[in-house]
Amino acid sequence: MTQLNEQKFHALIGKMLGDLGGAFSVPTVRIGLRLGLFDALHKGGPATAQELAARAGALSPRYIREWLLAQSANGFIDYDAASQTFTLTPEQAMILPSRKVRSTWRALSIWLRP
Repeated sequence: MTQLNEQKFHALIGKMLGDLGGAFSVPTVRIGLRLGLFDALHKGGPATAQELAARAGALSPRYIREWLLAQSANGFIDYDAASQTFTLTPEQAMILPSRKVRSTWRALSIWLRP
């Protein structure tokens, strides 16, 4: 057996974890698209979880906060800890609220279904 190349080993693990994280982000993005969360955040500007829940149609602030934190962890939205608000940067806003992107995410989520 050949010697283990630790650098290649760690790179492979990093790639696998990145791919897995990407696969898991598709359903949460789709939820945001379906519920209009990206649109509400884009149109209304920075918001706390409670504010976005109200904007999006009286949704549960607790679940909206979980969703917001997941999107922030993915880098799809920004979070300001001082004000506890979430926002879309201009770059994020060019992609996420877009109708063209919705169809792409929908296709990806169908492809990734078990």
